[in-house]
Amino acid sequence: MQNLLPVFNKTLETVCGDWDDNHSKKWGFTIDASRKSISRTHFFVSDLLTANPALPTDPGPFKMAAAFLVSGMHFIQFSFFPLQGATALSESEQLVWKSRFMFKAIPVFLLQLKLTETGKKLGKIWDAPTIHYRLDFLNFIRWCEFPLLGPSSPPPPNIPSVNMVRLNRLIMATTLIIEACYYLSENEVKCDVKNRIHITPGDIDDISRTDLYFDCRE
Repeated sequence: MQNLLPVFNKTLETVCGDWDDNHSKKWGFTIDASRKSISRTHFFVSDLLTANPALPTDPGPFKMAAAFLVSGMHFIQFSFFPLQGATALSESEQLVWKSRFMFKAIPVFLLQLKLTETGKKLGKIWDAPTIHYRLDFLNFIRWCEFPLLGPSSPPPPNIPSVNMVRLNRLIMATTLIIEACYYLSENEVKCDVKNRIHITPGDIDDISRTDLYFDCRE
């Protein structure tokens, strides 16, 4: 697999920079992603996608994006810096925000990749097709625990081990979600239930309510 470390770095730099420039004052904190954790994520993804009998020899952009998302949720470490007068985020709140930042990383990641068959870069901006889809996808990201065998921090000299069957299944499922969303991005969605199912913000929990508009610009 080609060296995608520059893509990983550029993706997280863009997400963090956009947040700090356009959203941090509204939400009371700036962010940064650890370069060491990004490199660790890239190393894991490279190893995962090399000689993996469950995946193609030369995986396309959607499988790479899925591997990036699944591995990044486990390995990438965000730092949260409260602005003056703001309250620091709890550990559980940081995890929720991390899923949002990884969600926003998907379109940036895909725009840097090329189709395996043609060598052309992807041109559309990825997004979830509906509000319901966005909420469910964010919850899916949070519910999918990284499939480890045993503890995440075993005593030395042991190292964490991964359940590869479960990991491959998770990546394939995430690939299908990301790919389907890309097909629908920037296209008119013809569906008999679209715009017929309504969400009332006051009727949903605080996390889902924030999921709806955390990245909106005033």
